[in-house]
Amino acid sequence: MAKKKALHLGDGHGPGPHSYEWISGTLRSIVGGDMDSEHIADVAGLDMGTLGKYDLIINYMGGWTPEKAPKKALAAILSYVLNGGGMLGVHCGVVAPTKGCSEINHMFSARFTGHPAMRDITFKAAEGAGAHPIMEGFKPFTVFEEPYTFRMDEMGEVTLLMEFEHEGKAVPGGWVNAFGLGKVAYLVPGHDKGVFEDPGFAAVLRRAAQWAAGIIS
Repeated sequence: MAKKKALHLGDGHGPGPHSYEWISGTLRSIVGGDMDSEHIADVAGLDMGTLGKYDLIINYMGGWTPEKAPKKALAAILSYVLNGGGMLGVHCGVVAPTKGCSEINHMFSARFTGHPAMRDITFKAAEGAGAHPIMEGFKPFTVFEEPYTFRMDEMGEVTLLMEFEHEGKAVPGGWVNAFGLGKVAYLVPGHDKGVFEDPGFAAVLRRAAQWAAGIIS
């Protein structure tokens, strides 16, 4: 059977937060046993013809804006997922303004609202998440990370996978949802290379990619 193919979206150069270039080797090694990977930093030219070659989009593109993703390219990405493509958002891949690229918020059933200062965060399984295939063998892990917060879409059919504690409350740390015929997964961790090198995060990231690409179900 031919290996699945993943398209990585991500920008940023050199070592530093949210730099795809810095985390690319580690990210590819995590998913590389299951699928071949290609990367683009400029999404403006994407269309359905191009996206149709892939089984999964791994989205590490930070700060979605109309300049980065003109309407035609954004529509192609949304159509790809709506028609059955897989989408895995990692960390900054969910960040989009309320105007211009707000469709990203609808696809992930959440809107990023900000984050306090970085700190050690322990990600634990959300209640009832153990039955989901992504969570098989999951063990809590602690990483130095940005505690992203969200306004979840009340209309979205979200299954929480992970959560962490912030100001005495449980905050979503990862989830899955449907978007049309497509599978969508999102994971909060991923600020820099060190997070991807954590074995606990690497395990859940790999299984999330497998699930969104249709390798496990």
